[in-house]
Amino acid sequence: MVDEWVQRIREGSNLTVLAEDSGSIAGYAALAAEPLRWTRSVPEVRLNVAAEFRSRGLGSLLISELVALAPEAGARKVTAQMTVEQAEARRLFARLGFHEVATLDGWVVDRRGLPRDLVIVVKDVGRADDP
Repeated sequence: MVDEWVQRIREGSNLTVLAEDSGSIAGYAALAAEPLRWTRSVPEVRLNVAAEFRSRGLGSLLISELVALAPEAGARKVTAQMTVEQAEARRLFARLGFHEVATLDGWVVDRRGLPRDLVIVVKDVGRADDP
């Protein structure tokens, strides 16, 4: 997985921001795009913050940095996906200006094998001179 992630960064299909603490990764956020898909200008935000760094604003900082860089990476919008039960994540993205555009019933399966509803949020990031 890590090798694939690094390869995607090298290819330019992922833009990643890392937060480091004493040589360890405290968290990361990535814009993941599929360069050959027709949705390539709408990458997905992927966020992971180590447990000991949660609830300190690191996730907000990482996402904000990605959103600021997104237009330079060719994005006009960015999306994120989470389950309905991930209330804190939903609040975080809402505070950062994302809005919910869809809820897909039973779309994902959790680690226990149970179906969960998937929420998709989006934020416009395109430059003012975009059509």
